[in-house]
Amino acid sequence: MATSKPWREIAIPHEDVLRGTFQQAEFAADISRVHEGTATDEYQDPALFFQRTFITEGMRLLLDSVVKRLVGRGGDPVIQLQTAFGGGKTHTMLAVYHLAKGKAPASQLQGISPILDAAGITELPNARIAVLDGTYHSGHIAYFIANISPGEWLMESVERNTQLDDVTDEDVEEGCLNDDQIQAMWGMTLEEAQEIEYCQIVAACTGASPDATARDIAEAMYEAVCEDGGKEITEADDEDGLLDL
Repeated sequence: MATSKPWREIAIPHEDVLRGTFQQAEFAADISRVHEGTATDEYQDPALFFQRTFITEGMRLLLDSVVKRLVGRGGDPVIQLQTAFGGGKTHTMLAVYHLAKGKAPASQLQGISPILDAAGITELPNARIAVLDGTYHSGHIAYFIANISPGEWLMESVERNTQLDDVTDEDVEEGCLNDDQIQAMWGMTLEEAQEIEYCQIVAACTGASPDATARDIAEAMYEAVCEDGGKEITEADDEDGLLDL
C-alpha cells in the first residue's frame, strides 16, 4: 500500500517557518503602509513580494485584465474583489500595485513574465496610483497646531480607528468580529488596538503675520489640508469644535 509523502516535503515552508522565527504580525498585508514606504520587506520590495506569492488562477486572470487595461488593449476598468476574510483581497491589490507602479522591471517579478507573454505585452507603462484605505482612514480625527518659532507653525493629525470601540474581550474569544475589526487588531491585543493612534505632520506654515491668532492659522492650515485631500472634521467625530488648539 502506497503511503503519501509528508506535506512539508511536497510544499517546503520558508526558512523562517522551518526555523521557528515566523512573525505573524509581519504578514498582515497593509496597502497603506506599502504606499507610505513603511511596510516590511516582504510587502515593500516588489521582487521579494512576488517571490513569496503563489499566483493562483484567479489572480492570473485578474492580472491579465490589469496589464491589458494598462496598455490600452481591453481589460476591465473596474474590478470588484469578493472573497471571505483571508481570501487574498489585499494581497491581490498589492500585486496590482507593484505591477502598475513599475518600481522593479517585470522580468524581476516571479510569475509575471508568462502573464505578459500570453497577453502579447513586452513592456508596461508606469501608471499613476492612488490608494484609499477605508479602514485606515475611518474613525475619529483631530488636528493640532504648534508654534515652533516666530511665524512658523506645524499641523499634526491624530487619527484613531473607532471600529473596535464597542468590542469586548468576550467578543474576541467567541470570534464575533467582522473582517474590518479583525484587520484593525491584527497582531495586537484588543486593548492595544483600541488605544493605538496614527499621528503625522500634515501641513506647515511659514511667514505668518505676527498679528494672526492661533485660530486664524489653524483654520487656514485646515482648509489647505482638506483641499489637498485630507479628512474633514464633522460634528460626529469632534466633540471640542473645529480644531483642538
